[in-house]
Amino acid sequence: MDASSSQSVSDTESIFPEIPHQPRVFHFPKREFGKKSAVRRSFQTAWFDKWPWLHYREENDVLEGKVGEKLSWAANADAAFTNKGYTNWKDATVRFSVHEASSCHKEVVLNVTTLPASTPDVAMCLSSQHQKDCLERRQCFLNILSNF
Repeated sequence: MDASSSQSVSDTESIFPEIPHQPRVFHFPKREFGKKSAVRRSFQTAWFDKWPWLHYREENDVLEGKVGEKLSWAANADAAFTNKGYTNWKDATVRFSVHEASSCHKEVVLNVTTLPASTPDVAMCLSSQHQKDCLERRQCFLNILSNF
């Protein structure tokens, strides 16, 4: 792997982190749910095991998708998992499952995971084409020289 391709990999990793932030030893704050008899609920670390794409932000007690706000452009983007963050712990497991099955989530997985893994690096393709062009020109030049 040359310097240009390693540069593009690190750029991609800085935009789309490989590992979402999933604190396992953390005191998750409790939020109140319900009007008549309020129940205090908090984020559950077991959710990280079932939904590995979850990314928790400790500073404001919100959850988002692994690449979150960077992909608010995705079709049918769910603001709770892209730019606002999700905090309704009462209905969390249902919403995580619904989001995971959504076209938005599937589009993100395709664009961030599947396509980069199956698509050749543009720099490498250009470099390969450049090498072919140079060899072709060299052969043409040698043909011209052989006529003298």
